[in-house]
Amino acid sequence: MLTRKASLKKSGFAKLGPKGKEAAAYLANLTHEQLGPFFTSNPAVILGVELAVDDLDLGHIEPAGWSSAKNRDMQVLLDARITPELKAEGMARDVVRFVQDARKDAGFDVADKIALYLGTESTELKVAIATHRETIVADTQAIDWSETPLENAHTANVKVDGQPLTIMVRKV
Repeated sequence: MLTRKASLKKSGFAKLGPKGKEAAAYLANLTHEQLGPFFTSNPAVILGVELAVDDLDLGHIEPAGWSSAKNRDMQVLLDARITPELKAEGMARDVVRFVQDARKDAGFDVADKIALYLGTESTELKVAIATHRETIVADTQAIDWSETPLENAHTANVKVDGQPLTIMVRKV
């Protein structure tokens, strides 16, 4: 749930004059419910002074893990939290990118099919690779998936989300 917030713009301070600091403190201490009328009424009255909506900076404080953007009368709220599933998908995409880099470094043609070995000690990375194995195979044209290191293969050592990964590719 969004929490409302309000503060004074320069024009609001100008209209309030010496009461500006007191009004700013008053707005800062209002609860979410107490701020409701400021979002709907025009003009707003603070310490006996009428202020237009343009004199106030009305907004929201988004909950942790959420992001928002405001433009005039519209506000968009996005859930920016990374779930374990999203993180695993992102790690798998990084693996695909690194395998493609290894293919390129090995001088393979785009159409070449490969044997692929992915080695890591990271449980989290192992789970991401296992979960997205079909996508990794399809995107890298791997027709042979090896559970053990490959002989006579091009090797690349990379880090995926800070976790070491050994990639071995060999043309099939």
